[in-house]
Amino acid sequence: MCPKRWIVATRNSHKLEEIYAIVGNSFMLDILPDDFPPIEEPFSTISANAWAKAYKAWQILKNPVVAEDTGMEIEALDGKPGVHTARYGGQHLSMKERRQLILKQLEGHTNRNAQFRTVLVAIINGVPHFFEGIVKGKIAYQESGSGGFGYDPIFIPEGYDKTFAELPAQIKNLISHRARALQKFIGFCKKISNP
Repeated sequence: MCPKRWIVATRNSHKLEEIYAIVGNSFMLDILPDDFPPIEEPFSTISANAWAKAYKAWQILKNPVVAEDTGMEIEALDGKPGVHTARYGGQHLSMKERRQLILKQLEGHTNRNAQFRTVLVAIINGVPHFFEGIVKGKIAYQESGSGGFGYDPIFIPEGYDKTFAELPAQIKNLISHRARALQKFIGFCKKISNP
């Protein structure tokens, strides 16, 4: 049986909002308690970091836990920023400065191919389950749009001519990397609840 209440191992309010919008009333979601110790992301892969976050939260709270890690992978930059997406260019940079850094690094490149990849880990009774979501697209030549967060103003998903930051949230929450991973997770929960 799939639990109806989950701890989401994040303090990123944007991520939590997006997850709520995607899962609707499928689950009750709680964020980490205020006194929960910081969770490090010590590994060199997205899936290992997602697992580390989920496992630490489960170890301490002993409740069903969902955690995810996301990376943007750009062909012309040999897959960077990848696992370092959230802190690309250094901890001191703002998100806008990170976007500008990528646009500068891609100056002169005609290959703008990129993808967002999310790995979501759900832990039930100590057992991890992994779900991956990928959305392919391109890096725009300049920032555009005021919606979303993170790298959304420079990422144009495949099949669209607008950035994630320009698209309505309803569309983004159907096609995004995070949505695709969460849809797999919801499908898994339905399957184990109704074998």
